[in-house]
Amino acid sequence: MASRTRAEADHISFGHVMMQRFRRLGRAAWRGKAIIFSIIATSLVIGAVVTLMMSSRFTATSRIEVSRDQKKIAPPQGSGVDANQDTDFYNTQYYLLQAQSLAIRVVRVMKLAENDDFFAAHGLSAPGKTEVSTLGKPRFTPQNLGERERLAVQLLEDNIEVKPIRGSSLIDVSYTSRSPVWSARVVNDWIGEFVSSGVERRMASTAGARKFLQRRLAEVRTRIELSERNATLYASMSGIIPLSPGSDGRNGPRQEQTLASTDFAALNDALHKTMVERAVAGSQASGDGSGALAAESSGQTLALLRARRGEAAAEYARLSAKFKPAYPAVAAVARQLKALDESIAGEERRISASFASQARNAAQLENRLRSEVSQSKARLDKQNRDTVQYDIYRRDADTNRALYDGFLERYKQLSVSDVGANDVSVVDLAQVPEKPSSPKLLNNLLLALLSGGLLAGIVTVMLARADNGVEENSDIQEILGIPLLGTTRELEAEDVAELLAEPKSALSEAYARIWSRLSPAGTQDAPGAIMVTSTREHEGKSTSAWGLALAASRSGKKVILVDADMHRPVLHNYMNLENDRGLSNLLSGDDNWKGMVRRTTSGGITLLPAGPVPPGVAELLNGDRMTILIGQLIQAYDHVIVDAPPLLDMQDAPLVARSVQAVVFVVEAGGAGVRAVRSALDRLDGIDAPISGAIMTKLGERNAHYHYDKL
Repeated sequence: MASRTRAEADHISFGHVMMQRFRRLGRAAWRGKAIIFSIIATSLVIGAVVTLMMSSRFTATSRIEVSRDQKKIAPPQGSGVDANQDTDFYNTQYYLLQAQSLAIRVVRVMKLAENDDFFAAHGLSAPGKTEVSTLGKPRFTPQNLGERERLAVQLLEDNIEVKPIRGSSLIDVSYTSRSPVWSARVVNDWIGEFVSSGVERRMASTAGARKFLQRRLAEVRTRIELSERNATLYASMSGIIPLSPGSDGRNGPRQEQTLASTDFAALNDALHKTMVERAVAGSQASGDGSGALAAESSGQTLALLRARRGEAAAEYARLSAKFKPAYPAVAAVARQLKALDESIAGEERRISASFASQARNAAQLENRLRSEVSQSKARLDKQNRDTVQYDIYRRDADTNRALYDGFLERYKQLSVSDVGANDVSVVDLAQVPEKPSSPKLLNNLLLALLSGGLLAGIVTVMLARADNGVEENSDIQEILGIPLLGTTRELEAEDVAELLAEPKSALSEAYARIWSRLSPAGTQDAPGAIMVTSTREHEGKSTSAWGLALAASRSGKKVILVDADMHRPVLHNYMNLENDRGLSNLLSGDDNWKGMVRRTTSGGITLLPAGPVPPGVAELLNGDRMTILIGQLIQAYDHVIVDAPPLLDMQDAPLVARSVQAVVFVVEAGGAGVRAVRSALDRLDGIDAPISGAIMTKLGERNAHYHYDKL
């Protein structure tokens, strides 16, 4: 039955196992309550002392807004914002706010490596030796300055804190030091450098494109200068003097007004006018010569000369505004003016002169103008031929200029594409804190309490894991897997005999209840031969065997108590009897067991002492004489109760168990460890010993929260 029960114990539900473990933790906490209380109290005291010894620290906080979507002044074509990248964008900003490169910028901008007050604000003495320069300023060696800079960067990284505000694009940036002024200064400069570094990063992102455009602009600028120089030199060599720009030549030949074309037009106009004048003079010269006609003709001629003179003067004024007097056209007009003046003067003097002279003069002028027009036309024809190459040079210059303008426009767009509303804007600058942010006594006490509780929990687990033996009556069934027959309390050794002798004592009644539970189901009596054993000595095994024998005797049974613990026999001492002969003699070959039993005065039971200690107890028990002896005793007595040796380190008990009908296992409360008890039971299971159950003994004050003498 006990074997089946122990096998079933291996299949206990998970919840049951956890409940069992919690109970063990509870018992461990109860046992170590003084230690646990001391740990928690000590932790609180240490927390309070450490808080009082800590230096005050001040935290200054700046709040900024980081916006994902900002309008730019000149966004490049094809740019856009992917809403799915918001998370990556904000996470990137958080990391950039804590980047080491930003800490280095702040250290160098604020010159923190050279400022001893900064290190003092963090409770550190400035590393490196300094020298005083002639100007009274500290001077550092490069090695010392590098060491101080590294330390300053590390201090910034350790004390800066970036805390995003959930559900918004706001970020709190805090800095903590022993100085409220330094905390505010550092965090504000940190934000300023973060904004500046963002602008620099955006500009650096287009640096490659800008450099490419700069190279292209330089190349095209050189080509423009070369093509314009070629056009100018060719125009100078060819005598092409442009006066006004014409068309660009894309939709037809390039049309440009030059000095040659202007001269030709002016001379041609003058020639046509002269031809008209000559024709009029010839007509007048061929007239009838009457005075009225001559006077009219003379008056008309004078008026015409004056009109021509006005036109020539206007032409001269117009050309003089553009050209110097030596210019051919100007000179021609000047000569014309002079000739007209002379003609008018002569006409006035010779109103009556012959119109033949006028015709002759007109013919001469016409011939001269024809010659000049012919020369001008030749020059214009040559210039038109030269203009073809000149236009090629001009178109090349215009093409290069268009390329230059395009590259320049793109360069301008690229330069301002990342300039606009900054992604980062400052919401609140840090103010100098008035109250320290740490230490906080309440927080530190709570932390100390948690730490102490954690340490106490570890101690509790260690106590629970420590093998303190079976401590609760329910552990018999749950841990060992055998029935619990009953429990007895812890007593002084000198009180045991008196209590067992008194049938109404609590101890005697406990064994009486245990004896009643030894009767198998469906029977009226306990087994005939019962062995009582334990894991180790001093667990109350012999007392339990004596108590069961008395309980059986008081129930009207004839009982013999056999002391089979031949290594350390004690029952004869309990009953004040001799131990000169006994079980060892019977196992050695003596068959007169009746001559060796002793009648006791304790409840009418009979005792078979252990006898002298033999040299080899296991060899004696290994034979069949023990089985034969118990069989003989059962025939003479109602019950045979055998006090067997402990199971650990001895082979005796399993050998005795082969000869009995039931085994009662004695377990001291908080005695042998659970592993040792299980090992002892495994030895009994190994020989299929009939284990009826267990008795838990010595329940004392440490087990006061459990009831003894009860299942």
